[in-house]
Amino acid sequence: MPQTPKKHSPRQELLKIEKKIYAQNQLTIKDSSRVTDKNFKVYYRAYKKAIRHYTKSVTPEVVEADIARSRVVFVGDYHTLDQSQRSFVRILRSFFRHQHKEVIICIEAVQQRHQKHLNEFLSGTSDKDTFIKKIGFKAHWFFDLWENYSIIFDFLRYHKIPVFGIEMNSADKRSLKERDAFMAEQIVARAAEHPNKVVFVLVGDLHLAPPHLPREVNQRADKAKLNLPQVLLYQNSPEIYWQLSQKNIVDHTLIVKTGQGAYCRMHTPPIIVQQSYINWLYHEEGVFDWVDPKASFLLIVEQLAKILQLKLPADYAEVEVYTCGDLGFMRLTSFKKKFSKKELKFIQSQLLGSESYFMPQARIVYIANVSIHHAAEEASHYVKHLLTGPEIARSHRDAFYTNVLHEAIGFFGSKLVNARRKCARLKDMRAEVAYIEHAAICVQKHREYETAQMFIKHARSLRQGRLFHSNLIANFSPTLFLSLSHAIGYDLGDHLYYAFMENQVPLPTMQRLFNGVWAGEGEPPRFYEELFGLLKGVKRPGNI
Repeated sequence: MPQTPKKHSPRQELLKIEKKIYAQNQLTIKDSSRVTDKNFKVYYRAYKKAIRHYTKSVTPEVVEADIARSRVVFVGDYHTLDQSQRSFVRILRSFFRHQHKEVIICIEAVQQRHQKHLNEFLSGTSDKDTFIKKIGFKAHWFFDLWENYSIIFDFLRYHKIPVFGIEMNSADKRSLKERDAFMAEQIVARAAEHPNKVVFVLVGDLHLAPPHLPREVNQRADKAKLNLPQVLLYQNSPEIYWQLSQKNIVDHTLIVKTGQGAYCRMHTPPIIVQQSYINWLYHEEGVFDWVDPKASFLLIVEQLAKILQLKLPADYAEVEVYTCGDLGFMRLTSFKKKFSKKELKFIQSQLLGSESYFMPQARIVYIANVSIHHAAEEASHYVKHLLTGPEIARSHRDAFYTNVLHEAIGFFGSKLVNARRKCARLKDMRAEVAYIEHAAICVQKHREYETAQMFIKHARSLRQGRLFHSNLIANFSPTLFLSLSHAIGYDLGDHLYYAFMENQVPLPTMQRLFNGVWAGEGEPPRFYEELFGLLKGVKRPGNI
């Protein structure tokens, strides 16, 4: 009797797809390589060796305790990945929250010779545009993505933290080893000038390998008779990611230990890291786009359908995909005829607000920010439309919870592509309310404040076994209706992802989420309650 083929779990199926995409992306990156250092291969091998394996997973508290005992903290940076720069800010925030030590920052993105201009910018005597021009950021910083680094400089300016540029003059065209030696001199000199402060060093991840920048710093510290214990914070090792995925623990592992005083932060899946580089590679000045957006979009649609075992209609590829800035379809007569004036006005408001949007009547997808998140979210909405058709008229309460379910579908789909994508959780909403009240900016932040308050109220109602009443929802402004259903839906989608990966929510239930029309009065809130009931006890990892 023939054996039944073994079914892959959702995690195994996802891992298979990720590895295939990763291999394809690696070929693209290799073909585009601009490396001129003849010793790069040796340098790169030392780095890969350092992050090939891990000894155990650890909590952020363990890393913070190690940092508190150190003098120099090396933080790896992947220059084209905005989550890398955001993660650096999160590390600093956490350090300030739990430690009472002063810090200084040494940063590779600014050349040491431009320290005067950096000081002027940090002190507020020159503005951003002047600073960028004077340091030649776009000309001399190979990865000229100022928008990625602006969050770091905004944070450092606000907290008045001393910052030092440590990179060589780019015109010197020195080797990686020579650059490490130069940066090490700057780091040790700054550490000597600030003996009671912790030195955080933000440099490209490759520099963090023990034989590279850390060794150069140790050698110079020994000569200067300085004791500079180090901590190394790598990020997003593909090899470790595959190992964690194989063990089915990747979603709940934020940080792993790779050696003595060395850790790897797992905040972004490998294919997302690659995509950030590929997006930068093909477009000037960080305008993220894809060469063939429709093909990329349909690939995500097919992957989603495969993971959830959804049968797509034969004409699923009949869709037009437009990307940020390409609004030519809005002028087409054939497009305008499909919508009322009110609908066209709403579509225009979505596009002007840089919102990605799927227009089912015209089978058009507009991706405002061509990140893989936005594409996956709209691909999920598109699959839902293919399976259930256009939306129907509903009562206020049913419409609200239908929107929640649609938002959950979008966020769930984007999590399948990037499991590290974050959404606002209950604790975040409480923190938002506290911050807005403390800063006395309730008027300026009215939408955020009102949304956060109602999110908290909804969570309280759920704990009491109730959903929002139709009378309450009927009094929501259109803005609150959308922002609140968006926030609640994202939170539901986030929960569903982790529950699905742990087989806590069965596949047929997820298929019902995508196949359900919920036409009967009261069906959308009942299905929401059913899903919520399945999510009790679901563990979600924290954010790093």
